[in-house]
Amino acid sequence: MRVVIDTNVLVSALWSKNNRLSQIISAVINDKLVACYNAAIMAEYEDVLSRPKLAFHFEKSRVDEIISKIKIDGLSVAVTPSTMPFADESDRVFYDVAEACDAYLITKNLKDFPSKTFIIPPDQFLYLIDI
Repeated sequence: MRVVIDTNVLVSALWSKNNRLSQIISAVINDKLVACYNAAIMAEYEDVLSRPKLAFHFEKSRVDEIISKIKIDGLSVAVTPSTMPFADESDRVFYDVAEACDAYLITKNLKDFPSKTFIIPPDQFLYLIDI
């Protein structure tokens, strides 16, 4: 199953290794899910997850493991930006990649995206796939 993981889900998953969101990351690490991305998504992941320890207290080795796994085993795609209106243009790329890959877009900020069946919150996604 293909997924696009919004950065807010990665951040929340890394805050606590034992929370439900970390199950999504574990599924990617364990090849149960294929993470779809493009260069802009990867740049955002790397920027946000590597912020100084004052912002986040993430273990560098864990961040490197996740980034490497997505780059190596994920699906990199080139997309043409959609014409769908977005209040925050940085959200568009997540939508466009998910649509191009026929993937679920997992986000905690549904209000930032159009109402589409492939855009779902983490808890609903976890229920859907039962991991």
